[in-house]
Amino acid sequence: SGENAIAIAYKQVHDMPVALRTRNPEVSPEFNAIVMKCLAKDPERRYASALALSDDLRRFGDGKEVAALTEERKASASAAATSQLPITEGATSADEQPTTVLPTTSQRGGRSATYPPYDDVVPRRTAAWVFGSVVSILALIAVGLFAFRALTDENAGANIVVPSVVGMNIEEAKSLLIDLGLVPIEDPRVRDDVPNDVVYEQTPPAETAAAQGDNVILLFNPGFVPVEVPNLVGLSVEEATNVLKAAGLRLVVNEFIASTEIPANQIIVQTPAVGLGARPNSVVTVDVSGGTNTVRVPDVIGDEQNAAVKLLSATPLNFVIDLRPEASDVIEAGRVIRTEPLGDTAVPPGSVIIVVVSTGKPQVVVPNVVGNDGAAAASSLTSLGLTVQVSEQVLPAGDVNVGKVIAQTPAAGASVAPGSAVTIVVGKADTTIVPATTTVP
Repeated sequence: SGENAIAIAYKQVHDMPVALRTRNPEVSPEFNAIVMKCLAKDPERRYASALALSDDLRRFGDGKEVAALTEERKASASAAATSQLPITEGATSADEQPTTVLPTTSQRGGRSATYPPYDDVVPRRTAAWVFGSVVSILALIAVGLFAFRALTDENAGANIVVPSVVGMNIEEAKSLLIDLGLVPIEDPRVRDDVPNDVVYEQTPPAETAAAQGDNVILLFNPGFVPVEVPNLVGLSVEEATNVLKAAGLRLVVNEFIASTEIPANQIIVQTPAVGLGARPNSVVTVDVSGGTNTVRVPDVIGDEQNAAVKLLSATPLNFVIDLRPEASDVIEAGRVIRTEPLGDTAVPPGSVIIVVVSTGKPQVVVPNVVGNDGAAAASSLTSLGLTVQVSEQVLPAGDVNVGKVIAQTPAAGASVAPGSAVTIVVGKADTTIVPATTTVP
């Protein structure tokens, strides 16, 4: 408050603000000192930078002495010492001085000493300056608090201490690192003196400072023979797929990255990195150049034919579909075996895509077993995935076809589905005993 607007503005600019502890005694001296330093009228007494403020806030958060309180105590001690200076000998107080009549000053150029009446209007510039000062101080406090929270955040910056996981089971070690915000990278390397699945080396080592998302490579003794990850960078998706298949690994495309410099379908980066060990049949993830003006062929392997065709021919792909049937021991009839080009390949919209659809398991050609021994014929048919049904036909004793196949159904050369039944007829000797005839004399 004040007598007029200028008086109020003057107090805002020059008077010290009321301390927080005056209004609320529960405010700690440390935090009170930090706030009062931020609100200091003299720029020299305020924090030199947001970093300096964040350092003091960090000390406050750790329960340590803050610089603002230390400076406040020094200033109070200095002021107390100044106010108690003794009066030196021979000094005369103002009350003991004789009264002196000052001479009248002359007015230059006849200028009147009468001033115009005071206009009680606050200049807009002064109010704006006061407002700007307050906003600046509040902004400084906000920046400091933000910096303090960022610096003290458990997952921000390089403030995660890497734990020691040597001697731990690989899964337990991975779980611990993930909980801390780190990314475990497996590197299986056979070592005879270490139990299976136990970590024996880590990079970076324990007690190293790390940031959230940093990698920690774990060397462990696997319970399998690891596969060394080959270099895929620079290969096409199809080439990389074949290389990994030969190594007993699988390819997964993470994303396509548009590029005017790297040709479409060329691998840019891979994970795990080349040279690391990997579990057999595990996945190597890659990022691939999409070139320019291309779309990604969806992976429709195993999808039902109609659903795959609908997806591939829809906007914005607009692919032209070429259906081709093919037998498969693995993919059931009516589902997609593969596409050409492969899924996860970059091609221009409207390209021709060959979709190979399963007709089911390959047909079996029934062999000719007539004339073969019955047991041998049955074994031959069973080895082809067919089932055998045997019937017998009685033949005269001593017939050459006894024990042999004399007929079969289906006939030789017929194509049937795996598991189909083939009936064979095997000759059997007549065992009927003919009674002897007696001649009457």
